[in-house]
Amino acid sequence: QMNWLKGVLDESQAANAPILVFNHHPIFLVRDRDYREVAWLLQKYDNLVYFHGHYHNELVADSFYEWHGVDCINVPRATENSSYAPGSGLVVEVYENEIVVRSRDFIKNEWMDFRYTY
Repeated sequence: QMNWLKGVLDESQAANAPILVFNHHPIFLVRDRDYREVAWLLQKYDNLVYFHGHYHNELVADSFYEWHGVDCINVPRATENSSYAPGSGLVVEVYENEIVVRSRDFIKNEWMDFRYTY
C-alpha cells in the first residue's frame, strides 16, 4: 500500500497538480501501519491536503491544521444535533494557485459562512 501510495503521489507531483488524500482517520491514528511512516511520506509533498473525519467535530477554524508538515482538514459531522446540519458538506475548489474549501448547505442550496484558502 505504501509503495502504491508513493507512486500515485509522485504522479500527481510530476503533473504539478494538487494532491487531495482522504481517509477516515487522522494520520496519527492510521491503523496497521506506523503513523510516522505515513506522515514521513505525506510531508514530502508541498501541494498535499489530507482530509479526515473520525472525531465528529464541528467545523471551526481549528478544523484546518498542520501536523508534522502535512496540511490537514478534520471534516465535520453532519447530524441533527450539530450546528453543521444534515445535507451540508464541504466543497473543494481547485484553482491554478490556490485551493479553496467552502461549506455548503446542499438542501437549502446555500453557501454557509465558512471558507478556508490554501
